[in-house]
Amino acid sequence: MSVKDFTAHRQLRKKAESPLPRISKGLAPVDTFARLLHELRVHQVELEMQNDELRAAQVELAKMRDRYVDLFEFAPIAYITLTTSGEIASINQTGASLLQADRRRLRGLLLEKFVMADDQAIWRRFWNHPWEHGHQQTCELTMLRRDGTYFFGSLCAALVSGVDGLPELRIALTDISDRKNAEQARRKFEARLSKLTKREREILALALSGMTNKDISARLQISQRAVENYRSRIHAKTESVSLLELSHQVATAGMALDEINQP
Repeated sequence: MSVKDFTAHRQLRKKAESPLPRISKGLAPVDTFARLLHELRVHQVELEMQNDELRAAQVELAKMRDRYVDLFEFAPIAYITLTTSGEIASINQTGASLLQADRRRLRGLLLEKFVMADDQAIWRRFWNHPWEHGHQQTCELTMLRRDGTYFFGSLCAALVSGVDGLPELRIALTDISDRKNAEQARRKFEARLSKLTKREREILALALSGMTNKDISARLQISQRAVENYRSRIHAKTESVSLLELSHQVATAGMALDEINQP
């Protein structure tokens, strides 16, 4: 018994003896039974106190387990564990929702079946790297849901040892569709802006800022008729039919008005 354990035992015994009647140390041999009975009572109280502490610890562990389960199941990131053959061994509720599938039916399926055909080569490189080099690997893929829709996913994988000692690949999957869609919208709008002349960009920026044709005419010292012609060409080149639609394109692309004026 270590010094720490001995000290803890003495403290426990002291607590256990406190509610019991004290016994004189100078007992005659005939009173040995009384001392033995006292020791049994002390030991019984010690066991009861230890049981109370154990039950309290079990309750606290249960609370911690429940908190962990909630954090794992409903985290904003999908957590997936794959076997050496690429089958889904476990997946949290977020992952099942992201793939639009019943979690029980996902177990045993190959995760690569949820990767778009055009990104299969990227997936194979991503899959092979941790097994061959043991390093953490990341990639971005277009992934299919069970209902046929798709989303853009960012994957981060690490090789770990499972509870049975066999290697597993743990993957954190994040839906980055909003960012990818914004990037695509920006590239699309930038391509349309590239068709505009410097003057057309200037007029577009002024119109989007809320200025009327009359205001733009006075600002640039050109006729209102010229402003109207410029705006017609702007709509044709940007494939839009109204200023409201153009405003939506700019907002979707996440572009500031001063960027429109840049060549």
